[in-house]
Amino acid sequence: APPPAYVMYGIAHVGAKNIPGPTGQRPSVSGGAVLVASPSGKEAALTIAKSTLLPAAIIIPGGVGNKILSVLRGDADCALMHLSTSLWDTCAPEALLRAQGGEMSTLLGEPIIHSAGARILNVNGVFVTSKDFSSMDTKGRSHTQLCDEWKAASILGTR
Repeated sequence: APPPAYVMYGIAHVGAKNIPGPTGQRPSVSGGAVLVASPSGKEAALTIAKSTLLPAAIIIPGGVGNKILSVLRGDADCALMHLSTSLWDTCAPEALLRAQGGEMSTLLGEPIIHSAGARILNVNGVFVTSKDFSSMDTKGRSHTQLCDEWKAASILGTR
């Protein structure tokens, strides 16, 4: 039988509704954030970002939407997407994420622009964090602080 269909919706900073609960696939870790990421090691920027992040565990579901859904469901605390995800893959999940108090940006902390005439690919990568991310990070860093570290390290100059 096919999995159940969900109509998920939310209002920014108010809350999201009908987000499925955790799958039970969250790794059991004693400390540190659980990262969801692409399996590819082809992009030096993502390799550096992962090593700076110091995740306690990494899970690898397929698809951008599924990675963001892993954060929404509580299966992961943060997500890193490669440098060629499409805007349409991040638009709706970002709305739900923000409704739950999470954050999404490029690896440099810039907002992802979803509008007519915008570049179709997220060439500066995508970084997603849950609202509770800083309490899970081994160094207590916020979404913005990590992006600032990556920006200072010029990680996108290592493409």
